[in-house]
Amino acid sequence: MVAPGGNILAAWTGDLGPLGLPTDDRRTKFNILSGTSISCPRVSGIAELLKSKHPDWSPVGIKSALMTTAYTHDNTQNPLIDASKAGPSSPYDHSLIYDIGAHDYFKFLCTQGLEPSQLVVFEKFSNRTCQNSLRNPWI
Repeated sequence: MVAPGGNILAAWTGDLGPLGLPTDDRRTKFNILSGTSISCPRVSGIAELLKSKHPDWSPVGIKSALMTTAYTHDNTQNPLIDASKAGPSSPYDHSLIYDIGAHDYFKFLCTQGLEPSQLVVFEKFSNRTCQNSLRNPWI
């Protein structure tokens, strides 16, 4: 899934010229556009398709699927490369879904050595406190 933000060939209504200004009297069926607003409809549509297929997935799970799911081969049919090890990617590099909630984020913050006065900003409920001081937030 790619959400490009630049040089997108998009359909154009023809009601306005390529500049979008009333003084631009040129008309065209297509136009090259740039910006993240061009990728938003693509990502939103794919997110909706995922939600229809997996109605129990949370927004975080859908975001994770969009960010971590990929083909195993590039457009030249060569295996995808894991840039961190300069070798072929493995299943752990794609197709993973991480579903994490607010409590998990809070547990992570508890391991970062923050003072209680700093953590209070992140507490949704006043009775939420760090349960332990382990360096591993997932225990």
